[in-house]
Amino acid sequence: MLKPDEKQVAPPPGLDPSGRALAIPAVPANSSASANVASIAGDAIVPAGSSSALRHEIRVWTRDLLIAIGLALVIIVFLYQPVKVEGTSMAPLLSDQERIFINKFVYRFSSIDRGDVVVFWYPLDRS
Repeated sequence: MLKPDEKQVAPPPGLDPSGRALAIPAVPANSSASANVASIAGDAIVPAGSSSALRHEIRVWTRDLLIAIGLALVIIVFLYQPVKVEGTSMAPLLSDQERIFINKFVYRFSSIDRGDVVVFWYPLDRS
């Protein structure tokens, strides 16, 4: 029994209240949950400051960065693209140095209509 001034402390993860290690239940190899149990058990085994944990963290960040770059490239090439207006030829509608997004996707299904703003690049301008 605890005294009134003592606090009960919860056991660390993986231990029962008496301090003995808990057993991880066996999961059949063909089960879809086996991968989750193995990764949870694997994460608990690797110490926080080890080089394999650092390697894993770098691998996760690299994977996420490559996914983000790939997604951005797909969006810019096929869907939308940011453009900076240079010049005053569209003065009533667009002003000089204004930034707009062009929609590349809609013109794959419909034609250009009267009143649409068309963006083009001058072929001899290398900037």
